[in-house]
Amino acid sequence: MIGLSRFMQICGLALISGALGPAASSGRAERNPTSPPTRCEVSFPISVELIPLNAPDLARPTRFQVQVDSNLDPDLVRDMQLLYELPPRLRLQAQAGSQPPVLRKTGRSTLELGIILPDTARYPIRARLVVHLANGRTISQTAVAWTGLTAEGTPEGLIGRLIDRDGTGIRIYQGDSLKESR
Repeated sequence: MIGLSRFMQICGLALISGALGPAASSGRAERNPTSPPTRCEVSFPISVELIPLNAPDLARPTRFQVQVDSNLDPDLVRDMQLLYELPPRLRLQAQAGSQPPVLRKTGRSTLELGIILPDTARYPIRARLVVHLANGRTISQTAVAWTGLTAEGTPEGLIGRLIDRDGTGIRIYQGDSLKESR
């Protein structure tokens, strides 16, 4: 009789745990191994990039390739503009024809920018892509490149920069560690 009682207790516990198991795990997110993983995409649907084509020089134009990429639906785009922001001392090289650049509403557009350096100082060059959407909203993206003949103004210990396409980034310094005496 003791064996049958013990058997009934084990069966009862198995039934209770079987009934409560799915209810307890329903609050957890379980991943089905056959479903594709999901993730949040933070990529921006437009980008602009400035790529140097030659070394800076006072005697000839300093040229940049401007790459504009758009992953937007062309029906959503009302118009696109590429604006250059240069320091007042820099001059844009005269382009053949005075027509504004034609940008593709989707895909890649490649343009060329030429500037004339007035001296050996370093200057920032910005290319800003402004997209006016059909719903009235505006989005933009900016690329920044520095050009010049000197590294003047570089802080001591600066060994490089990590710069995003929009010009933001961090500077990397090399230095000596100091140990404090206690």
